[in-house]
Amino acid sequence: MSDRQYRTKQGETVSYIVWKQYGNQNPGTVEAVFAANPTLANQPPELPAGLVIILPEISESQPQKVVTLWQ
Repeated sequence: MSDRQYRTKQGETVSYIVWKQYGNQNPGTVEAVFAANPTLANQPPELPAGLVIILPEISESQPQKVVTLWQ
């Protein structure tokens, strides 16, 4: 899989696009989309229609071990 382009629809948010395209909102995924699109942070939260953004390839990471401080 490689980076791909996505054309926004009126009112979509980056979080919604990540959920819709990646099927999750794992930690770091939204940040990776912003990193791949440096000017995306200049847009309003509800994106305009027709904006082309890059959706980077996100590798499946190993589940992180949960640490509990008190048992």
